[in-house]
Amino acid sequence: NLSTVRSYKLPSFLVRKNICLYVGRILEDKGVFELLRSFSRVVDKYPNLVLVFVGDGGDIHKLKKSANLVKNVYFLGRLKNSDVKALMKKSFLLINPSNYPEGLPTVILEAASVYLPVISTGNGGAKELLINGLNGILISSGEQSSIYRAIDYSVKNLNKLNYYSKNLYSLVKSSYTWDVVVKKFISKQLITI
Repeated sequence: NLSTVRSYKLPSFLVRKNICLYVGRILEDKGVFELLRSFSRVVDKYPNLVLVFVGDGGDIHKLKKSANLVKNVYFLGRLKNSDVKALMKKSFLLINPSNYPEGLPTVILEAASVYLPVISTGNGGAKELLINGLNGILISSGEQSSIYRAIDYSVKNLNKLNYYSKNLYSLVKSSYTWDVVVKKFISKQLITI
């Protein structure tokens, strides 16, 4: 619902900040600790950046404890889907540092739908969506220096981020919407009958 998305009020401490956003379960396998350590280096160079974690999970208390030593890190907990999408619209980057062997990350599809640039490992289905330097930035799994370099590159190359996000949006719209997926599924089912 677009009206709900537009009405999301950004917390005052995030207004006029460049938000690096993580959305997902807070688990070590999801790369959240590597992201936090990388961000601790990045924020010294770019003090207007903030890192926002949306979600919960078994390692949230451990991550919050580690984050006490890093400036500009915030935890918003679980949010409604409409609020997540609204927050994405106001963010600078989505970072998916997952080391987890998962399927296609829905969070990347959601980011693409609002033209949010994506940094991600190629784990699971992310490698099907992202082509490094064409529609996103791929990073090495479990490597905090790779995350640092990707964020640093993003800050220095805003025009490239715009290019990546437009390309990712086009790919998702042409190949990953429900209408397209259902048509592909039905056509494959008819072939096998």
